[in-house]
Amino acid sequence: MNVREAAERLNRSENTIRSWIKMGRIESHLAEGIHGPEHYISEEALEKAKQTNRTPVIIQSNEPAVPVAEMQRMVESSMTSVLADRISGMMDESMNRLHESLLRMDESMSGRIASLQDGIDIVQAHAELKAELKAKDIELASLREENAMLRGTIEGMKHRKWFSRS
Repeated sequence: MNVREAAERLNRSENTIRSWIKMGRIESHLAEGIHGPEHYISEEALEKAKQTNRTPVIIQSNEPAVPVAEMQRMVESSMTSVLADRISGMMDESMNRLHESLLRMDESMSGRIASLQDGIDIVQAHAELKAELKAKDIELASLREENAMLRGTIEGMKHRKWFSRS
């Protein structure tokens, strides 16, 4: 049944039923209705709400009445306990969500760190190859210089041989 039907059956306003749903006094589930998502309440949830209805019952008694201050203290104590339990539950739920979020972030960061390490390894390998290439360039320049000197020596020897024949 929808909120309107539940309100009629409990003799309460629709706003009261919605408040009770938000407070957890009535269990409901959201389903698509005519004008968008609507709360639907099962018969069991409605019966449970009837049994736990906190409507004050006036009992006539010959015993002396509880002083108003004492009654207020009892109500405040009860409300404080209920609020503390709800806040504690909400904090536990928030902490669990935060923990799960941090675990997902940790997994994500681990993947990113691995990718960055791969990039660093590639850059290091590139730098090593560049250093080797530079060393080979220097060695090649030295060999070219030596080759040029040897060619000069050979040319000089050929030239001397040619002159010594004459």
